[in-house]
Amino acid sequence: MATRHRYWAVLKTKQSTSEEARRQVRLQDFEFYHPMYRSRPERGVRRNLPLFPYYLLVRIHARRDRWQALASTRGVSHLFMNGDVPARVPDVDVQKFRDIENEL
Repeated sequence: MATRHRYWAVLKTKQSTSEEARRQVRLQDFEFYHPMYRSRPERGVRRNLPLFPYYLLVRIHARRDRWQALASTRGVSHLFMNGDVPARVPDVDVQKFRDIENEL
């Protein structure tokens, strides 16, 4: 698929089933990204934690992918929409999150 027609959309997951949502999105062959950060040391241990705990960025092609299934995926609360298509998150913003993660 052409990369230029693919974009990032946002899914909100249910609190108790956030891990299940990630697993189900992966099973549907969607690329997803969950921005992380390193916590301050607590008892000498740093942990990687989600920057946005209940939100996933999912890469879709609005015309070709079966993205409508994401809204009814187990563990997903809803898919953010802009009219009748998923709302876009600019690639440049996602890249900023990735750059920050790589610096950690």
